[in-house]
Amino acid sequence: MRRTSFWYARPRALFPLTAFVSALLLFQAEFILGKLILPWFGGSPAAWTTSLVVFQLLLFGGYAYAHVLAGTQWKTQRNIHSAVVAASVLLLIAHAVNWPSPVTPGVNWKPHDLSLPELRALAILVAAIGLPFFVLSASVPLLAHWLVRANSNGPYKLYAFSNAGALVGLLSYPVLVEPHLHLRSQGWSWTVAYGLFAILMNACAAITGKTGEFSATGADHRALTPAPHTGARGYWQWLALAGCGSASLVAVTHVVCQDVAPAALIWAIPLSLYLLSFIITFGSTRWYGRAIGLPLLAGAIMIAFVARCTHSVVLQLPAYLAALFAICTACHGELARCRPSTTGPTSFYLAIAAGGALGSILAGVVAPRVFPDFWEFEIVLWAAGALIIAAAIRDHDSWWYSGHAWWGAALVATGLLIAWLAGSVNSLIEATLNELHFYQAVACILGAIIASIAIHRVIAGRPTTQRALHICVLAILILYGYLFVEYSRWRSQDLVTRTRNFYGVIFVQRDRFMTYLIHGATFQGSQYRAISRVRVPTLYYGYDSGIGVLLENHPKRRSGSPMRLGVVGLGAGTLAAYGRPGDYIRFYEINPAIAGLSQGTQPVFTYLADCPAKVDVILGDARVSLETEAAHGVAQNFDVLVLDAFSGDETPTHLLTQEAVEIYLMHLAAGGVLAFHTTHASLDLKPVIRSLGAHFSLASLALTGRDPDTGATNDWVLLSRNRLLIDAPELSRVRAVADANELVPVWTDDYSSVWPLIAKTFKER
Repeated sequence: MRRTSFWYARPRALFPLTAFVSALLLFQAEFILGKLILPWFGGSPAAWTTSLVVFQLLLFGGYAYAHVLAGTQWKTQRNIHSAVVAASVLLLIAHAVNWPSPVTPGVNWKPHDLSLPELRALAILVAAIGLPFFVLSASVPLLAHWLVRANSNGPYKLYAFSNAGALVGLLSYPVLVEPHLHLRSQGWSWTVAYGLFAILMNACAAITGKTGEFSATGADHRALTPAPHTGARGYWQWLALAGCGSASLVAVTHVVCQDVAPAALIWAIPLSLYLLSFIITFGSTRWYGRAIGLPLLAGAIMIAFVARCTHSVVLQLPAYLAALFAICTACHGELARCRPSTTGPTSFYLAIAAGGALGSILAGVVAPRVFPDFWEFEIVLWAAGALIIAAAIRDHDSWWYSGHAWWGAALVATGLLIAWLAGSVNSLIEATLNELHFYQAVACILGAIIASIAIHRVIAGRPTTQRALHICVLAILILYGYLFVEYSRWRSQDLVTRTRNFYGVIFVQRDRFMTYLIHGATFQGSQYRAISRVRVPTLYYGYDSGIGVLLENHPKRRSGSPMRLGVVGLGAGTLAAYGRPGDYIRFYEINPAIAGLSQGTQPVFTYLADCPAKVDVILGDARVSLETEAAHGVAQNFDVLVLDAFSGDETPTHLLTQEAVEIYLMHLAAGGVLAFHTTHASLDLKPVIRSLGAHFSLASLALTGRDPDTGATNDWVLLSRNRLLIDAPELSRVRAVADANELVPVWTDDYSSVWPLIAKTFKER
């Protein structure tokens, strides 16, 4: 009896620990592999969202495997799963022989052909981490099933432990792991931790076996029987709620990465909110209440929409993240409410995983191919409200049938909101909506929410007419849909063309004076429409910009000698305006949609067509192209090499590493200049560029110019071995104030972290 009691008590500690470790490793693996493949696909935000889709599919595969395995004899379960775990360990050992680390493929896996990038990313991720990730995914549902077998109560608590482990894993990576460990060391550390997990998983199997043999009948059969209320509609509800949460994660992550930067720290924020919602809703039934959650959901959705109309990243990011958290909390809260009893955990986990995979596929794979614009964001906002209403209709104990007073207060709040929107809908869809309008809108929405909650507290219990309640709720849903449609129509005004592909959404809009190139929320170039000014450079590239002053006052330009100019990032082709007869300009562009705007018989932007210099456009990742040219003994001998590529609001990391600068220097002429464009940067990248300059003993100079038409500033950083050129008096009129930024560790292909930049920013403020 003592021995039986010993093994009976052990699951309470060992099973949660195993679940915690497995989830931590899952999310650490996501970051390691996401960081690895990001530069291989040009730093596109879609590289991370594609990774999310792949990981969700592997998660679903693991849950499906656990569900099927749970229906077999105990010995069969133990033998099969032990074999799969052993196979995953052997695979890691085999990878260790050929790769830098067991989970990080070598550079020979880097795709040189970026056609079908999603499939190529899938192949790399599955080959690198597929089987271990599959095993980790199956661990929590299997452990929950084994806990039922071990006569232990509360297998759903494992879900809270696993999400806590996931939260620790994803928050620790950008703060502790990425800043201190190179990618290779991260892979080896992860492999050692995976070995520990394999030991823990086998120990849990041994503990379960000590409680006695069982078959697919009896105790096992009861473990697989769904709760009495779970039917086909119940499974569809699980699928829809989980899918909506996952789709909102992918949609918000994509827009955040596009507007800021695709980096581990940026990935971690929305993913943390997604997991936190699971922890809150599954940790205790008291932590999620409809009386608070649903008004906040309605308000968060509306605030996110209003923020989207402002085109201000500073306002959009917190609004989007708040909407993501509200949507996930509501969906997962309803999911926790309708979960079965402890008699069917594997089927419930399977439905959650299937919904997560489906939602990520719809938002990350289907939507970019079906929608010409980023419409999945608005659709997810609307679908979340519709699903929560549907969940309330299915629950006969919900507010939909009771009509209590707080929903009467919601009628008042909704009336105020609709009245405000009725008089402001035109302002909502105007590009000139400023921060003042935004804060007025937020104050109105939050005031309505607070009023509804306060009235509920005062007159709780007094019923209202159910029909009025239903009209109110449906009116909100219809209103949201109407506003989203109007916003989409506004986005299409003055539209010349619009293209969407793996690298994002490209807009070309036109007004009376200018034609604009917009990538996501960032203006990447423009051109005057007037014939007399069609060759005048604009925006960040004007004659008074840092790059303009450099090119116009370059020693070769002053002497009349021809120049060779290299440009990473085509944009609207504006820098071709500086071409003179005899010059050579070579653009490198990864996005064929952008290249198509400046080429062909009827280009949208005519800088290239009008340029008297010889111009070439090289499609593909610029670094790969330059590296290939150098490997074939072709040095371009650029007098100026401009780094003007942006992914989101930042220069892609792989273009700012030690190895990248080594390639650039191979193509510079004697005394050549590297010019880095940093205008858009949300983070101050000057310390990174200055550190690279110091590493290669290059002189550095920061320039700040100003567009005379708009007054907007533009920022550039120059690196060169030619100290006399950097100190030239001609550059003094755009020379920035002496840069006192501290240096940061030099970024390499194996190490880069934005955390020191963020920490430094907060320290200065």
